[in-house]
Amino acid sequence: MRRSLSHPVGRIASASLLALGLAAACSEREVPRADFPGAGRVLTLELTTVLDDGSVVDASAGGEPVVVTLGEGRLLPALEQQLGALEVGAEREIVLEPADAYGELDPELLRPVPLERIPEDSREVGKIVIGEAPDGTTRPLRIHELREGEAILDLNHPLAGRRVHFVVKVLRAD
Repeated sequence: MRRSLSHPVGRIASASLLALGLAAACSEREVPRADFPGAGRVLTLELTTVLDDGSVVDASAGGEPVVVTLGEGRLLPALEQQLGALEVGAEREIVLEPADAYGELDPELLRPVPLERIPEDSREVGKIVIGEAPDGTTRPLRIHELREGEAILDLNHPLAGRRVHFVVKVLRAD
């Protein structure tokens, strides 16, 4: 069984992006197929994602390994390129700066919404709510700030602006 990568967001709440008027700002960019040494290789990995403060964002160790075809865009391009050169048994820590990971924080992606649109139990700075676009796709949105009568939602990726450490062990390569 293949394990898909995701970023745990803790307790979440739902908010309609359409109702919040944010659907256009949340469109995901299309990731082109890559062409680099190792592209097309299928790797089975133990993969742990850690932040500078040591907090673990996601970990496959002790559970289902991650199976990925390099170059298909399931992982960050800069990470895939570094994985392309690794052999079975290799263990590495790969550190990506924000620009190569989830991007820098973009202040244009901070949006005010009426506070009543946010579930009451989620009205806390730092809390993640899940927004739904008109096409049914969902996306995590972080509450950046609370003001009188409104919440400022951060549409940046939850790890934008953060240096990310990937601790990798290659279990298999096909």
